[in-house]
Amino acid sequence: MAAGTYQNWRDVADLAMDAISRDPDKEVPAGGGKACLSRVIFLRNLRTNQVVRQRIVRMIGAVDQNNIITAFPTIGSVSRRV
Repeated sequence: MAAGTYQNWRDVADLAMDAISRDPDKEVPAGGGKACLSRVIFLRNLRTNQVVRQRIVRMIGAVDQNNIITAFPTIGSVSRRV
């Protein structure tokens, strides 16, 4: 996902997890005290400030412990349905 942004993949992952935790587009209980949160992430090229891609990213977290378990981009085109 970081290709064309002039950012490290770890920076893009941190950006996605921060955006999802602050303002998820959708949050669904995942059972066992976990939740699945998702959001559309817009990635910009740092040199040109142009959006190079947008992707839905999902994040699984332990709700009661406020911990991120995993985060991953979806495959395919962006849709507002998450």
